Amino acid sequence: MDSLGQLGDRLRGGWESIHQGVLVGVLLGAVLPLLLYLLLGLLLHRRRCRGVRIDGEGGILFVSVAAVRELVRQLVDEFSDASFHALELDRHRTGYVFNVSVDVAPGAEMVALREQINEKLRAAAARRLGLDGQVLEVNVIIHRLLVNERKWRRQKGDAIDSEPTPTTRGE
Repeated sequence: MDSLGQLGDRLRGGWESIHQGVLVGVLLGAVLPLLLYLLLGLLLHRRRCRGVRIDGEGGILFVSVAAVRELVRQLVDEFSDASFHALELDRHRTGYVFNVSVDVAPGAEMVALREQINEKLRAAAARRLGLDGQVLEVNVIIHRLLVNERKWRRQKGDAIDSEPTPTTRGE
């Protein structure tokens, strides 16, 4: 009887160690990938910023990303074949990266438009924000190509001659 009891104890002990091994394996299989994902997320996190910081004598000038967005909007609206869509501003160690998203008109020369926006934005950032040499990249993203001429004019805010203007009653 003792040998059967000992055999039963050994089998129970074996099952407990197998159970513990499976539990450890499941935990490592679930926790390890999660920790790896979080670690990579922290290391590869893009550095979006809340604005532009310009250090100067006697203090700093901080221009919020909303103000920078309006500056870029005004700059893009100077082009007849582009309409501002969005701006993402990323801060890097030595400067800033501007990701400018635009909608373009039918027939727009996209390469020339990118070069013109790049030049104007760099010049405006240096002149108005004091970011001379701190604009690392100006990436122009074509968000949408509005093929329909009517949609393009409506987006740019131009009056469309073919549409009647609404009138009020009593006129």
